[in-house]
Amino acid sequence: DLTYSGLPSRDLALGIIAPIIGLCFLVFGLLGYLKAPNTSNTLLALVGLTLGMAFFVGPYFQSFGLRTVTGLIQVLLIVFGFAFLLHFMLAFPKPKSVLSNKNAKRAIYGVAALIGLLFVYLGILQPAATGGLNVFVRTAVGLYVVAYFGLSAYAMAHTFVKSTSEERANMGLNMLMAGVLIGLLPVTIASLIGLFAPRVVLPGVDYYFVTLILVPIALGMAALRASKPAAPSPTAPAF
Repeated sequence: DLTYSGLPSRDLALGIIAPIIGLCFLVFGLLGYLKAPNTSNTLLALVGLTLGMAFFVGPYFQSFGLRTVTGLIQVLLIVFGFAFLLHFMLAFPKPKSVLSNKNAKRAIYGVAALIGLLFVYLGILQPAATGGLNVFVRTAVGLYVVAYFGLSAYAMAHTFVKSTSEERANMGLNMLMAGVLIGLLPVTIASLIGLFAPRVVLPGVDYYFVTLILVPIALGMAALRASKPAAPSPTAPAF
């Protein structure tokens, strides 16, 4: 006889927290766009709509074909989310000189398209999962995520360093830097320890990803701050 029971409290909590983080990506990604639909805020809205999908479980269909298609769509959205994030960091709060090169955007989205085609190939043709293929896929996807995250972080740090203290306050760069660093730090530490010391078990490591909720909040609030019209400069009184 089978005895059914409820989900363990850990799985239940994680199942609730993850969608909340996904909703934060969606909501805070749209805030700036709704207030000022410029280029950078449009990119942030796309970041929220795509990377937010990583925290949701897709719908289940009885048909294997529909499950495959919906799964591929979700994966493709997440893949292009990294490209939107890099593009946003290069465009916020004002476009960097690299974007003036017409090949820059082609490179950003071209690499994302190649990774997307790789997932389409795996999902539709379903080749035999040989050791060589598995290593190639893990390496390609890992390099893509690390490179795009790394370039996004470099672009954010470059903007912060090159800005004056007044610009950092007016454009929300202090909030952006603090929120992203605190949000990513626990996950980064856990990933590094898992890579170099896989036998080490950190206390409460399953919940470290909760701090990721600060990332969309910081992005959205910085976009709102940067969207505010600049205060008029004081003028000398006329006599």
